[in-house]
Amino acid sequence: MTFFTLVTHHGSRGLGAHLYKRGHKAAIKETSRIVRGIPKAAAWLDTETEIGADYGEALQNIGCWTKANHESIHSRFLRCLGASKVTHFGNEDNFVSKRGDQFLHSKGATPASNDDEGRPLLGLIPLSMAAPILITLGRNNEEFLSFAPHGAGRNQSRTATMRDFKKANGEVDDASVKRAIRDATKGLDIRWYYGKGDLSESPVGYKPASQVRSQIEQFGLADIVAEVTPLGCLMAGDGGPQPWRKKDYLAPKQLRQIEHRADRRKTRQATRHWEELDED
Repeated sequence: MTFFTLVTHHGSRGLGAHLYKRGHKAAIKETSRIVRGIPKAAAWLDTETEIGADYGEALQNIGCWTKANHESIHSRFLRCLGASKVTHFGNEDNFVSKRGDQFLHSKGATPASNDDEGRPLLGLIPLSMAAPILITLGRNNEEFLSFAPHGAGRNQSRTATMRDFKKANGEVDDASVKRAIRDATKGLDIRWYYGKGDLSESPVGYKPASQVRSQIEQFGLADIVAEVTPLGCLMAGDGGPQPWRKKDYLAPKQLRQIEHRADRRKTRQATRHWEELDED
């Protein structure tokens, strides 16, 4: 009998970012009330206060929401295939957790510790879409706060990755991007929801998987007990500029048309407002 594994990654994305921004804004306000001269990046919330406790609870709720999305994706996938689940497990990364009286911010990291009974935690480390996914048991290495990398990670930013694939006029060389993704994912079924490949999410944008794997073993972060060999990968792909940034890519005539339509909407709204006042 052949068993297949579905591995998903679902972050809090926009919702989590908005929560962080509101929390940081509250932290800046609370910190300035206590002491002066603290940089905004170093602002904090006291967890013993109501607002600090609310923020901590909100962070955990975001984690539960993300986990529920994972479960929804898996159940829908199985339903479409008419298949059944044998078992499932997962772990969080890029999250805030409390261990004893310490709060740990694990950016770019995943738990590699023991559970409450001292047993090593089972974990997943997907390095890149073209590399085996590692199934690990945590080594609880306190020197590294009992964490391991949550993936291969980037050598540079998304913007810097794309810089080498631009023409002299500044436009992205789509043909070169397509070739680079094809060469980096040879033999795999790679699909993009938007139809256009995203170079920054391909192996081209990440550190060598073999190097990160060897570092996990070298520093004793986790024991690699099994691998999931990838057959393919489905990613969002390049959906173009975000809706709120599209004006940066429009021609002057298109911008004028958008502004004209916006002015007409405002005029209609104002007219309706005064008509309603007259009726009153």
